[in-house]
Amino acid sequence: MPDPAAAPLGTDAEAGGAPPTTAERSLAAEQGPGAGAAERHRPPGIAIYLSLLGIVAIAVAVIVVLAAT
Repeated sequence: MPDPAAAPLGTDAEAGGAPPTTAERSLAAEQGPGAGAAERHRPPGIAIYLSLLGIVAIAVAVIVVLAAT
């Protein structure tokens, strides 16, 4: 995991007036965040959250019904 506080190479050169070349930009685009995002599988976090929320709601409803009888 890279250090998020570390400045990428070339940052000082860009600040000094030497912008990145087209080749450097395309290389950064290929390796940067979001590159190959379609190929990666991310867990469906919201679906898991909603499922757990539903289970808890059902459990609370069952407890309320059983306590009322």
